[in-house]
Amino acid sequence: MIAVERTIDRTARPGPALSGRALLAPVLLSLALLALALLALGACGPTEERLPLRAPTDRPNVVLIVTDDMGWAEPSCYGNEVYDTPNIDRLAEEGLSFTQFYANSPVCVPTRFSLLSGRYPNRDGIHGNSGLFKNEAADEAMAHNLPRLLGDAGYVTGLVGKWHLGFVRGLLPNDRSFDWFRGFLSGNLDYTNLRNWSGKKDWWENTELAPEDGYLTHLITSNAVKFVERHRDEPFFLFLSHAAPHTPYQAPGDAPVRSREDGHIEVEEMRKDVPVAYEQMVTEMDDGIGEVLDTIDRLGLGPNTLVVFVSDNGPRKYGQTGPFSGWKTSVWEGGVRVPCIVRWPGQIAAGARSEQVAITHDLLPTFVGAAGGEFPADWTYDGIDLMPTLRGEGALTPRTLHWLYRTTREEIRAGMRQDDWKLVFGMNRPLLFELDSDPGELRDVAAEHPERVRAMVSELSTWARDVAAMDDFWMQTQSL
Repeated sequence: MIAVERTIDRTARPGPALSGRALLAPVLLSLALLALALLALGACGPTEERLPLRAPTDRPNVVLIVTDDMGWAEPSCYGNEVYDTPNIDRLAEEGLSFTQFYANSPVCVPTRFSLLSGRYPNRDGIHGNSGLFKNEAADEAMAHNLPRLLGDAGYVTGLVGKWHLGFVRGLLPNDRSFDWFRGFLSGNLDYTNLRNWSGKKDWWENTELAPEDGYLTHLITSNAVKFVERHRDEPFFLFLSHAAPHTPYQAPGDAPVRSREDGHIEVEEMRKDVPVAYEQMVTEMDDGIGEVLDTIDRLGLGPNTLVVFVSDNGPRKYGQTGPFSGWKTSVWEGGVRVPCIVRWPGQIAAGARSEQVAITHDLLPTFVGAAGGEFPADWTYDGIDLMPTLRGEGALTPRTLHWLYRTTREEIRAGMRQDDWKLVFGMNRPLLFELDSDPGELRDVAAEHPERVRAMVSELSTWARDVAAMDDFWMQTQSL
């Protein structure tokens, strides 16, 4: 945790005008699946303990690639044997892959909030896919966010693709310190006609609707390429926020599934062959990632560009979680453990992998530290700088991770990881799993470790009360 004390100017930094995751047999099966997945991950390249470093790079460019609802085992270098993702694999071959990286939430809004704030979303009242409107705590956190800190360090900042952190003035990307925005404000779009769930057009440049024709993933890619080309001669931060493989499941050339006629929303019948469409969507996204990487390398920016690939949470049922249980919206491993790959040639060993436990909100201090930026002196960030791990300088200090997700039905889904122990609240009681021997969370050992369960429940409930201000969850746990 980074905690410091000094008053700063909280006024918004004006941006430059730009044109812009019981029984022995299931346990053994889970272990076998994990071993196969990690073996495939190792095939991305040999593990290297440490790389001789060149002189520190002055303010590297930062490209953050975030996919939407992509499972831990969906990149082929994480074990996908159904289809290939050669460009994501290329990142792994040229960088470091985390095997134990987590999203801050099993749904997108809280995770994306943490990406930008460097904090647990619950700390600022974001417990699910709502809570941003008229939220002073969230506003204050966003005044100290990632694009603000990088902008203060001399970076031009851009967001291409999905936002989903506010739909009204004051909550838009440009209000949150992005110099340039080209994308959509909603949680998902029709990939063909760019309409959101209410049937409205939702494709913007900064604060104005600015329609473009084309397949959504292709438009995200082309605008990302333009941003890199435009700012090749200055330090830049690009948040490349893909829509895929989130619903609706559409490939290039598919008919629209959303329309608006006389104010009425018509939802057309979607494709029946969803697995095929899903694969096509991931393939198009992977191709686009390759275009962006090619552009970076063609312009000679590769050695001076830090690229991170990560998913915002686990997948729906059509995605792949490998040996892990659970899907999106659950705090089981399949809902929150996600792929994460980091490339920075000359600074991070090629083909490396790390079992370091890390989480979304670690990216802010990692990026700001690499950029030589400064942290505000009176603000707390929950993340830690991952660069020592990325550079092979050793493991970081162990810490406890927490998840609290409030569903739209006001159900609270809670989890906690402490070393290799995972606590999950299910069936109105705490379940305990030892991830080292049971990564699939198939065997509840709570009855064998009652003292550990009591201690972990106490810690999680106290955290919920004191940090997340979720007194209702704290009250629920007092009788356990």
